[in-house]
Amino acid sequence: MFEPLAVTYRNLSARIVYAPSDQLYHASWSLGGLRGKVASRKLETAKEKVLKKLKLLYQGRLSLASLSEKESATASSAITLLREHGFPNLLDVAVEYIAIRKAAESHNPVTVLQSFSQAHASIEAVPFSTAADEWFNYKKAGWSEVTTKTTKNRLTKMKTILSLDVLDLDHEVLTEYLKQYKKHKPKTRNHLREILKGVLSFSRDRGWMEEKDFGRIRGILKNESAPAESPEILTPSQFGSLLEAAKDSEVLPHIVIGGFTGARQAEILRLSWENIWSRSSHVELEAHVTKTRRRRLVPRFQVLETWLEPFRHLSGPIWDDTIKSFEAKYYRLRNRVGIRGNNLLRHSYASYRFVQIGENDLAKEMGNSPDIIYSNYRELVEPKDADLWFNTYPHANQKD
Repeated sequence: MFEPLAVTYRNLSARIVYAPSDQLYHASWSLGGLRGKVASRKLETAKEKVLKKLKLLYQGRLSLASLSEKESATASSAITLLREHGFPNLLDVAVEYIAIRKAAESHNPVTVLQSFSQAHASIEAVPFSTAADEWFNYKKAGWSEVTTKTTKNRLTKMKTILSLDVLDLDHEVLTEYLKQYKKHKPKTRNHLREILKGVLSFSRDRGWMEEKDFGRIRGILKNESAPAESPEILTPSQFGSLLEAAKDSEVLPHIVIGGFTGARQAEILRLSWENIWSRSSHVELEAHVTKTRRRRLVPRFQVLETWLEPFRHLSGPIWDDTIKSFEAKYYRLRNRVGIRGNNLLRHSYASYRFVQIGENDLAKEMGNSPDIIYSNYRELVEPKDADLWFNTYPHANQKD
């Protein structure tokens, strides 16, 4: 638990507390009956902000003693006027006014603000959260269940941090937002950029952001270089152990299909038994099943048929329960066998199949581009290991 922290400067002091409700550090002070406060997501930033305020307050207190009678009367009138208009903190007003004067450079700040107001008068002030929700609802019909779930989770966090109107999302704001993910992999930041590009281009098309404003942030939304990493794969021996452990489990068909077709987990969960057996020699992944919304045919290997022979009489969905239920049973089985990693079955199939047919034909089976297949799966395994993988039969049917 965060204990209140005192920040002092000369004979002035402020207090910093952490509020779990908004996850901000709030610094406050009181001087002459007037209270002030600042807030920040980081403790060090909150300390810097409040210390700067205390220094300004101290300098102001010293200056009061040297004011003439006329200057004191002017200051008193200014304070009264500001209070009547809802601005009780003279220091905040002074700081903001100085910032505006600097930003306006040689121009009259009133004229600059009037021009800005007129230029944006026709643009509706729409919160980013509203724009994000409308974009999500517009796009989700074309996404898979996994993509929908992942994007929704990322958007929820994004909306909490970017609690601003679309008009206020400039280059500086988005840069600071992405800095929070500097310890994450480039691929993660690129996923966030893709979502931001989607929401903001959607906002531009709806008239909630001007084209020129979108153009100014286009650079920060450009994906950074994300070097391909070698995928984690199973050895033939590990795959065999996983299959044998799953013999009496409901998830056995999923493991067999994943390991011998390379289909994505979400795709397998949408398959029916008719997709497995209706064709003479191929497993059919229909367009509504695949991530790319393009139909794929994958050879139905003899080893796959052997493992799935006990299920040949079945029809309808291969998995007739929730995704959450499947994940619980599948990951419990993996933990029991001692296997860790993401997309292991798909990555393993691609690696072992690559040495048999190369990137072009494998790209058709996997629903990827040949370039991605070549860069990710080339030279990961040897041909003899591929032979072992595609001969991982049940122990009773093991072939020499």
